[in-house]
Amino acid sequence: MIQEIKKKFIMTAMIAITILLFAIMFVINVGNIYTTKVRINTTLDILSNSNGNYIVLGNIAHNDEPTGLYLPKSNIDIFLSSNFFVVRFDRFDDAVSVDVSRTQSVTKEEALSLATEHLYDRDGKGQDGRYTYIYTNTGFYDDTYAIFLDISDEISNIFIIFILSLIVALIGWGIMLMIVILLSRMMIRPIANGISKQKEFITNAGHELKTPLAIIQSNTEALELFNGESKYSDNIKKQISRLSDLMNDMLVLTKMDEKLSKDKIKEFDISSLLNESVDSFAEAFALKGIIVNKKIEENVVYKGDMEAMIKLFDIFIDNAQKYTSEKGAFDVMMNKGKKLVIIFGNMTDEVSEDDIDKLFDRFYRSDTSHNQKGGYGIGLALAKSIVTSHSGDLSASYRDHYLTFKIELDINK
Repeated sequence: MIQEIKKKFIMTAMIAITILLFAIMFVINVGNIYTTKVRINTTLDILSNSNGNYIVLGNIAHNDEPTGLYLPKSNIDIFLSSNFFVVRFDRFDDAVSVDVSRTQSVTKEEALSLATEHLYDRDGKGQDGRYTYIYTNTGFYDDTYAIFLDISDEISNIFIIFILSLIVALIGWGIMLMIVILLSRMMIRPIANGISKQKEFITNAGHELKTPLAIIQSNTEALELFNGESKYSDNIKKQISRLSDLMNDMLVLTKMDEKLSKDKIKEFDISSLLNESVDSFAEAFALKGIIVNKKIEENVVYKGDMEAMIKLFDIFIDNAQKYTSEKGAFDVMMNKGKKLVIIFGNMTDEVSEDDIDKLFDRFYRSDTSHNQKGGYGIGLALAKSIVTSHSGDLSASYRDHYLTFKIELDINK
């Protein structure tokens, strides 16, 4: 149980940390993409306003633009640091000039081909590979300027920042995992101490109660020798038996919360074990007229705690004989596939969805009718612990007065 709590603590903490790290990554990268797009659009606007001409830009730029360490570049500085080419078309869409002096990565022929390909996109902006472009028209009778800005550096920076942020996030995740593992020991220590004291108390109380119960049992039997049996002595013996069963179940439950002892794990024929468990209740079922239907795959070998499995089967079969409607049916099925699946099903009284969710809680009983049948509400909790200790899954479902318990055990461990 302690290990399960520790795993859940680590898992919960790491899920929260993972969400936080990816949120930070998302904000950083989205912010970087946004600012890069703004910077590209600003550069493109500066180039389009001057038609990619430094002389025109010089005439429209302000010479008194403020400069400084924390201030953005001036328009002229942006112009001079940009790689672009300009193709000018006349009003008949014939190329008049091609200027590739601001870039060394494209020839005049390639520049003309690109500009001609997107000539009729002049009403807007677009992107073609490493270039983002804009077409500006100075009037119906004037020329059209196709300006293609090389943004390969910006694209590269976006990918570099993404990779770096991902690497930092993964390293941070690994560091936080180690920190969380170290902190988990400290965080669950009070819980572990509480559970340990609880187990110790149950174990000690169980052993201490055995002596007075044995004395009451022997004294009751002695009184019966002198005075004969009576309904009072019968009631005393029944209650002693119930208390003894309760204490035994609580002691087993305490042990099942821990890891299975290696010396108890062995291979055995679980098919025969289940058949024998069902057959041992044959008379009890017959008295209530309950029909038992078995579909148990033969010769299935399982590796686990055989005594715990006997207890597990007895819990479900005993519950079935107690709560199955008279002259009803009790179904037992077992088959081996990827997992070993064991199903117990029986007709019973109405069970609400709230009861289904709480069936495996300790000392929970769904209604007063269960109180009358001698249960303490610990059997199914014990069954859950046994299955969990074998790294299996136990679930319950209810439909049309039919209650089903499904056990799934790993057979490849």
